[in-house]
Amino acid sequence: MYQRCAVAIAIVLAVHALCITSLSIAISSLRQTKHARSSALGALQLEEQAQEAMDVRELMEKLNEAFPSADKKSWNKTRRYLYQYRSSLSQPKRRKRQRGPLTASSTERVLEFLESVFPVELQVQILQQSPRILSQHLSIESRLRPTVDFLIKLYGKGMLYEAVRRNTDLLLVRGVGFTNKYDEDQSKTIDKYLQEEVGMNDAGIKKLKNSHPTLFQLSLESKIKPSLAFICSILGHSSASPLDDKMRKRIVKIVSNHPALLQLDIENNLKPTVSHIRQSCHLSATELASVIAANPGVMGL
Repeated sequence: MYQRCAVAIAIVLAVHALCITSLSIAISSLRQTKHARSSALGALQLEEQAQEAMDVRELMEKLNEAFPSADKKSWNKTRRYLYQYRSSLSQPKRRKRQRGPLTASSTERVLEFLESVFPVELQVQILQQSPRILSQHLSIESRLRPTVDFLIKLYGKGMLYEAVRRNTDLLLVRGVGFTNKYDEDQSKTIDKYLQEEVGMNDAGIKKLKNSHPTLFQLSLESKIKPSLAFICSILGHSSASPLDDKMRKRIVKIVSNHPALLQLDIENNLKPTVSHIRQSCHLSATELASVIAANPGVMGL
């Protein structure tokens, strides 16, 4: 009886193993079929894109037609970028980061976006000085438009035009506009804090908005205040006492010249860097304060 049960169990286990093996083979075959179909579809899409792709000469002709009054010699940077972009499409390591070849429709979408926001002369300047915007056709609604909306709320439309004239790459800054939550009251609160507590004047804050608009997206309580408090402590100031005129001038200089320090994480960036500087150079607290006061940018290394 025992032997019969053992044989029956062995048969059941063998059948079970056979079923699992068959199922695994079926799943593997299905995956291979799906992968083959996906590869074929991807190849077909790439072939279609390649057929629709415009060469550099055609793209430049399209830009010249769109802006006939623009100086043709001023398109040199744009032309170089288009050649580099086209060349990079043939490099396997960069394909994953590329957005596919530039087509007539993709170029038209970018031109329509620029036309909806900027005057003609500024559209030309953006395309000539920041031609990378031509490859952002897939990010118009997710990145470019939110960025412009944020900057308009931050600057106002007239001031936005002036800021972009000075730095057309402002439109391509990463991190701006992604939250879609611009808090005007928060920006005013940061303005007020920088003026009343830190001692910055209107001109300094205006310059800061031009160079680092993302600073005004930070939380005042959880980011800006703690960062400034840490920097002040390194410079030898006690948090229990208000800032004196000398310390205010130092902080204003640091914020004006190195605003990116306020965006760094205290525990993961500022503290380890400062600790390494002090230990490797065998500095006392006073010596460290002198070094940081003279070269505050080293905290961002």
